[in-house]
Amino acid sequence: MWEKYLIALQKGNKYFLFTALAFFLCASYFFVTYWHFTPDNFGYSLVSVEVPYQNAFFYAKPMTLIVIFSFLSYAFFLEYLEGFLNILNKKLLYVLVVFFFLIAMIYLDEIIWHAIYWSAKAIAINATTNSEFDAITFPPGGELSSKYPSNLIFIDLRAFLYFTISVYSIYFIFRIQNHKSST
Repeated sequence: MWEKYLIALQKGNKYFLFTALAFFLCASYFFVTYWHFTPDNFGYSLVSVEVPYQNAFFYAKPMTLIVIFSFLSYAFFLEYLEGFLNILNKKLLYVLVVFFFLIAMIYLDEIIWHAIYWSAKAIAINATTNSEFDAITFPPGGELSSKYPSNLIFIDLRAFLYFTISVYSIYFIFRIQNHKSST
């Protein structure tokens, strides 16, 4: 029963898998290099500097680069899984679409809420420079959440990554279904 799924995985384009792994390693590099745990503001080290530092054409925060490379890694990994997803039942693909839509809905709400909270907090502290914006924290809440305040930009970029991954997954599944119906 499982043999057809394993064969589909083996037939996946290995170049997509290697590319996904390369982008994942790039994201991991920026995370490991620039992340320093600070209990007073979790994630601050990933949004407080810009890289590369000297004589560069392109500057970005490490968290932005992590989001970009993580998304590219996920997209290329989905391309690798295309043959596997092609043989899945139409009803299972529908369940996946509903699941990814639910994730997208949750994180879109988070993004909008963070934007409102971020703006209100910036007005409340009278923030005028980038470093003041970067230092805005989101207080921990409840026993189940982290006991450390988290950097709001870090949380927002992470939510944006999950939202875009969910939207891309929905697009990818619809692309597979359209390809199935046209053949």
